[in-house]
Amino acid sequence: MSRLATFLLVVLGTFVVLMLTGRMLVARSRRPRPGDSAGESLAIGAVGWLLRLSGWLALLLVAAAMVTYISSERTLRARHDVPLPAILIPSDPASLARGAHLVTVLGCPACHGKDLGGKVFYDEPGVARLVAPNLTRGLGGLGAEYSDAELARAIRFGVRRTGHALFVMPTPEFHSLADADLGAVIAHLRRVPPVASIVPPTRIKWLGRLGIATGRYRPSREQLHLAAPRPAVPPGGVTVEHGRYLAHAICAECHDPTGDVTPVAKGEPPHMNVLGAYEVEGLARAVRMGVAQDGRTLSPMMRPDRLGALTDEEVAALQLYFRSRIAGAPDAS
Repeated sequence: MSRLATFLLVVLGTFVVLMLTGRMLVARSRRPRPGDSAGESLAIGAVGWLLRLSGWLALLLVAAAMVTYISSERTLRARHDVPLPAILIPSDPASLARGAHLVTVLGCPACHGKDLGGKVFYDEPGVARLVAPNLTRGLGGLGAEYSDAELARAIRFGVRRTGHALFVMPTPEFHSLADADLGAVIAHLRRVPPVASIVPPTRIKWLGRLGIATGRYRPSREQLHLAAPRPAVPPGGVTVEHGRYLAHAICAECHDPTGDVTPVAKGEPPHMNVLGAYEVEGLARAVRMGVAQDGRTLSPMMRPDRLGALTDEEVAALQLYFRSRIAGAPDAS
């Protein structure tokens, strides 16, 4: 028997017991036994009505639980008919090196593990256990199951091989990757050493389901409208275009890319425009050492093992783009 069925049976049983007991006590208060005082009858009646009210609240809880479960299940089980993208997978050394670099700076190991063998990257009681799968060709890995096109669809559109949506994939950011870079990423994934790792399944718990039902948590593919335009060819050099491309693929996951400089809650990453205050040297120290321009230690999300792999050219391009945003340049968007 599932946990949901057990929960519903327990609550329904509680409802029946409370209603029957409450009804019995109310009836007794109306027909007091010999020796019962008026105060005792009144107290018995009050307890009876309280039990009956508790029973109705329990029934209301069952109804709310069923609505939450059905609504969240509809979202989780929805299938999305997304065509398989046609991506050329390269094999030349330069593209393979580019793919390895992108896998690092895009943050794939942060969720899927250093060896890409998968791991539990979030486990909050009552909310969810989120598991990033094994991406290699080893035992339990998706590498042996997914075709190149299916991998490309998962990365670009946030859709599993089965057609179900992914939830915590940074789909809007990856959607903006140029075809050549997406192909290089997949080419690298195909060549990482196989890892035998069978990870537990992702499990959405009741608070997580409530968040899905109320719209607080949604599949990442529903944010595709936030994705930046995809260039035909990956830009390069110390240019605003290169910086914009990197910023929307790497930084926009945490730093709000809208044109805003208003304060954020303590501990939250600043809006992207705020980063325009950084000089090249300060930005390099921030991404490679996790130290802000004013000397503060930055959030652990600024992972030097990830962002430290950015080249000097990439850091300079990012800084140029951030600076162009606050300078009001026409192409700063």
